[in-house]
Amino acid sequence: MTTRRTRGLVELLLLVLSAILSVSDALADTATIVLSSPEATIQTYFDGYNLGDPRAIAATFLNPRTIEPTGLGVPRKYRIVSKKRVIESRVAARDDLEIVTLTEVQWPNGQVERMVTTFFLRSVGGEWKIVGYASEPSSD
Repeated sequence: MTTRRTRGLVELLLLVLSAILSVSDALADTATIVLSSPEATIQTYFDGYNLGDPRAIAATFLNPRTIEPTGLGVPRKYRIVSKKRVIESRVAARDDLEIVTLTEVQWPNGQVERMVTTFFLRSVGGEWKIVGYASEPSSD
């Protein structure tokens, strides 16, 4: 009787451990969503693309949108090259923040694409959200 009970407990323990590892694997491919600063929001945006996590990307926008699967999981390296307060713009409101990044995308076919992206961010309820952006090929 004790052996049967022990075997049952071991099987239950292995089942629970398997479930925990399964959840852990599923969470490994999700980005941490941090929107506490403009830089954190931009980091979350790029982490979402790098990890293939459309939920994280959508969370960075003031008006969430459907994220197309093209480019999800494609490695991107970026650096912020300028940051300034918006004085006047058709896209952003006064006192929004403009952040310009240089981004390098490494496509699966080996092609490397360099982009300049201008993000407009707004502080809403203690979080920084993207209110607009535009990308164009880099001349570098």
